[in-house]
Amino acid sequence: MEILTLGNKIKNRRKELELTLKDLAGDRVTPAQLSYVETDKCKPSLDLLEYIAEKLGLEMDYLLESEKKQVSRFCEYNIKLSNIDILQGNFKEAKNRILLVLETAKPYNLNEYIGEAEKCLGLVYKNLSDYDNANRYFLSALHKFSQINSTTKIIETYIELGLVAYQKNYYSSALGYMRQAERVAENLEEIQAMLELKLLYYLMILYAQENDVEKSVLYAEKVTEALELYRDKKRFGNKLLEMGRAFEKQNKYEKAMEYVQASSCVYDGMDNMDFIAKIQTDIGKVYTMNSVLEKSYNYLCKSLEIKKAMEDTSIPLTLIEISNNHILKKDFDKALEIINEALNMSIIAGNREYEALAYRHLFKAYIAKGDYIKAEESIRRSADILESIEYNKELAGCYIDMSEFYKRINREKDAVEYIAKAIELYRVH
Repeated sequence: MEILTLGNKIKNRRKELELTLKDLAGDRVTPAQLSYVETDKCKPSLDLLEYIAEKLGLEMDYLLESEKKQVSRFCEYNIKLSNIDILQGNFKEAKNRILLVLETAKPYNLNEYIGEAEKCLGLVYKNLSDYDNANRYFLSALHKFSQINSTTKIIETYIELGLVAYQKNYYSSALGYMRQAERVAENLEEIQAMLELKLLYYLMILYAQENDVEKSVLYAEKVTEALELYRDKKRFGNKLLEMGRAFEKQNKYEKAMEYVQASSCVYDGMDNMDFIAKIQTDIGKVYTMNSVLEKSYNYLCKSLEIKKAMEDTSIPLTLIEISNNHILKKDFDKALEIINEALNMSIIAGNREYEALAYRHLFKAYIAKGDYIKAEESIRRSADILESIEYNKELAGCYIDMSEFYKRINREKDAVEYIAKAIELYRVH
């Protein structure tokens, strides 16, 4: 990016208009004085600057804009584009743009934009599963945000660090980062609704991962409260938008703009229904794990409703969780009906991963029902699919299920064979 000094701006515009120094100077100043201004050897008075702006057809705001302000504008624009690139999966373009931002911002010590760029770079590496580099850039971004006390960005970055640790199976570290984010959030008078939801949701998941039953249920309740607050804010946003449109119809555009802008602030970060559906599913899973079956069922049904409205491709996952709920209630026929629905959807969509998962859950449902013949058929189908798509970690888990199943029905030779297969897969992969 070319950063223009005041002199550069005047000189470039003068040459565009094919004016000489003498033409621009007129009777107001000498060409020599203008030459000093163009080479930034002296600063013009405000009166002279107004004269130059008028002669060159330039805005005073443009001429008065500092180099630092130009850099800030450039960085802000490119960081926004980088975030869009990341959302669209254009990681190479995002990385190149971010590196340019860092190169531009560092000489001016613009820690806000340096931190934002490093956070974006961390997101690029996280999406590419390069968790070590992601961790490095998130930590660096956190340091920058701490220097300027950017509380919301600090919370967001702690969450990202927690997610990276989670991906590396460092669950205690992940929980530690999320708790740090929670402590920072407690000092905020108000936190963005979606950010609060994410934080509480990840805490719920991590406490469940650590088998802390009491806290996983506690945070499931907190997520529930945050969801209600989220819905209230969305309703408030809708009301503001309605009022804005009413003023627009009355041709009161200034008043309409006030309400639309207020509505926009409320909506910021709220267009995230796929994440809301995931939250509903996982609240249901936590309640299922802790045998709070009625609450579990309600949340899973809410999630299913959202996913169906969005035509979400992950509907089979929620159906499988609902079937687990029915298994725990010992309503095996209903469980099998729902899993078969998930299986058929997966086959029609050509999603082999979900198909294998559905067969694995059919296996569990048939075992619970006591139908061992169909259970064996189902788990073998699951294993065949996982082998064909080379999902080795999942296949190893499937082999462990098979080993336990064969042990249950006193087929010791088969039990030993499949546990050996599982161990070999874990060893190689």
